[in-house]
Amino acid sequence: MQLFSARARFYATLLAILPPLVVAAYGCGRGRKPAAFRHTCGDIPIKVNHNEKHGVDKKAVYRCTGDTITWKSDSSDIQSFEVEFVGDDDDLPFGTSPKIFDSDSNGKAITPKLPDPGQLTVFKYKITITDKQGGKHQFDPHVVGGGG
Repeated sequence: MQLFSARARFYATLLAILPPLVVAAYGCGRGRKPAAFRHTCGDIPIKVNHNEKHGVDKKAVYRCTGDTITWKSDSSDIQSFEVEFVGDDDDLPFGTSPKIFDSDSNGKAITPKLPDPGQLTVFKYKITITDKQGGKHQFDPHVVGGGG
């Protein structure tokens, strides 16, 4: 006995794949988008906290060309953190350099503006958080998508 009809399985599959396809198709274009898929371009901070499951409050983010990415400490127990984009040089959002972003004395790490990758692209990064007791917490991988 089948739990769901073929039609129900088809629509469930369609609903699972449709949102990413629509986001990929619309990207960061400034044109009209369906309300469910609108993306506001601009800097969105990512909160860093080693008590979070992934070390940050957003495991994946989508950035538009020209946006910056800001990671900000969200815990008084964080001494510092390091964000490192991983991959071959042609898989990095800012070319060969910079590849690593260290937090500053204010607990922030900010990238330069994201150049236009020419197509929808996903960049992997890992984050290493050092707490005030000297413990290191590494989280890997996270992704930043952009372009398109």
